Amino acid sequence: MKRFFPRKRLFLTITGMGLILTFLLMLGVYFPALGIAKTGKMFIFDRFNKTYQDLTAEIGSVQQGPLMIQFKSPRQLMTLKKHSLFLQPNQDETHQANLQLEFQGSGNLVAEVGLAGLNSQLEDQVLVPLQKKVLNARVRLVRTEGGYRLTTISLPKQLDLEIRSNLASRLVGWCFQVSLVPLSVLDCNQLDRKLSKVVFPLTPNQSYFISNQDLTTEERQEIDAYLGVSKNDTG
Repeated sequence: MKRFFPRKRLFLTITGMGLILTFLLMLGVYFPALGIAKTGKMFIFDRFNKTYQDLTAEIGSVQQGPLMIQFKSPRQLMTLKKHSLFLQPNQDETHQANLQLEFQGSGNLVAEVGLAGLNSQLEDQVLVPLQKKVLNARVRLVRTEGGYRLTTISLPKQLDLEIRSNLASRLVGWCFQVSLVPLSVLDCNQLDRKLSKVVFPLTPNQSYFISNQDLTTEERQEIDAYLGVSKNDTG
């Protein structure tokens, strides 16, 4: 005995399949035309792996009773050893960004020390040992004349880097000696934490221009393919 689908059910089945196929066709045809990538992409830009000078950094200050120490790092050399950037498109023409960095460096550490009306300045070399950091952010990336415009929408407030210096060790050792004095209010552990890191503040809603000269031909082609930019649109 032959079995047949009821006409109404058959019609609904065909109609539902048609809607699904239409939706898939829209994904495959209309989205690329709008410049929307369907999947994320990993980027590595070889020319970015280099040494950078005098970056904006903050170490801050420590005040404990009569003791006041102000830290500065006026000069730094930071070498980016490796990096990778993974971009995932959002529906609002922004991108989720995962940036992984591996770097090391050196610089100057200056400490202005004040105690009971006496002031002195100490200076030493500071080392940034090899370390890895990960930043997650939301950005906007567009092709513009001569390169690309990257705008940070949201990102962490700061990037903390581990540092080492002989000056830090001397100050912490001196602090622990003074803290043995009765009624001392010095927090030497806090001082140790302050001297073990340097802070790079990160500001959202900042726009950066990436020149074509900073990228290889292959890297520009990868970005254009991700953004869905045609050759006629590139500069």
